[in-house]
Amino acid sequence: MSTDHLLAVLLAGAAYSMLYIGLALEKKAAARLPPLEDHRLGTNLKNFFSDPLWLVGFALTNVQMVPLWAALSFGPMSMVSPMLALGLVVLTLFSVTYLKETVTRLMGVGLIFAMGGVVLFGAVSGRESKPGWEQALALLAQPKMWVLCLALGLGVAVPIAVSRLLGHRHADIWFGLASGMSSSLGMLFAKLMMAGFSGDHFTRWQFYLFFLLVILGNGGSMALQQFGFQKGRAIVLTPIFTAVFVLVPAAIGVALFDEWAQMSRGAIGWKLGGMGILIAGVVLLSATSVRAVQPVTD
Repeated sequence: MSTDHLLAVLLAGAAYSMLYIGLALEKKAAARLPPLEDHRLGTNLKNFFSDPLWLVGFALTNVQMVPLWAALSFGPMSMVSPMLALGLVVLTLFSVTYLKETVTRLMGVGLIFAMGGVVLFGAVSGRESKPGWEQALALLAQPKMWVLCLALGLGVAVPIAVSRLLGHRHADIWFGLASGMSSSLGMLFAKLMMAGFSGDHFTRWQFYLFFLLVILGNGGSMALQQFGFQKGRAIVLTPIFTAVFVLVPAAIGVALFDEWAQMSRGAIGWKLGGMGILIAGVVLLSATSVRAVQPVTD
C-alpha cells in the first residue's frame, strides 16, 4: 500500500469514527432533552445548544468532513468509502466502554467481518488512477457524469415518492435508500472538489459550486434520516444507509474515475471479496450499534 493510500485509509477511518461517535453523543443527549414537539423552534435550539454533550456530538459530526475531504485527496473513492466500517468498529467499542453496553454475539461477528474485510480490501493494492483538477473539470462535460448525477438524483427522489404513495409504510427502508444515495452524491462532489487539491482551488468558482453540492448532498441525507427515524425504525434504516453508502461511492469510483482500470483480475477479485465480507460486517455492526445508541422506540 502506497503512502498516499495509507493516509487515505487512516484519515477516512478517523473521519467516520468521529461521525459515528458524534451521532451517538447527539442521540444520547437528545434522549434526555424535552420532546421537540412540546416547544417552539427557538426553545428547541436553546435546549440543544445549551447541552454540552450534544454540542460535542454536533462538533464531531461536522468537523469529520475535514479529514474525509483530505482522505479523498489522497486516495480513490473505492478505497475511502469502505473505511466506514472502521467507524462502525470504533462506535461499537465506544458503545461498550462509554455507554456500558455488553458485547453481543452479533457484535463480535460483525467486528470480525468488518475488520477482516478492511484488511483484505486494503491489502490488495494497485495503481489506481487519481484525477487532477483539470480532469475533474473535464468530467463535467461528459455525458456519463450527468447520467450518473441523474441516476443518483432519482435514487433520492424515487424512494421518497414511493414512501409517500405507500402512506410512509416501510419508510425506514425507503428513506435509508434515499439518504444513502444523497450522501453518495455528496461524496462524488467532494471527490471532484478535492481532486489535485492546492491553494489555487480557492480562486476557482467551480470549487465553490462543488462545495455547495457537497453540503446539499450531506445535509439532505441528514434530513432524510431524521424523517425516516420519525416514520420508521432506526434499526432498519441505518444498516440500509450504511450499505448503500459503502457500495455506491465505491462503484462510482470504479465507473467514473476508472480507479481499478490498471488492476489485475485477481486483485479485483480479492477486493470484491473483501468488499462482500466488509458489507456483511457493516450490516451486523449497524444493527447492533443502533440498538446501543438509539432510544428504545422501535
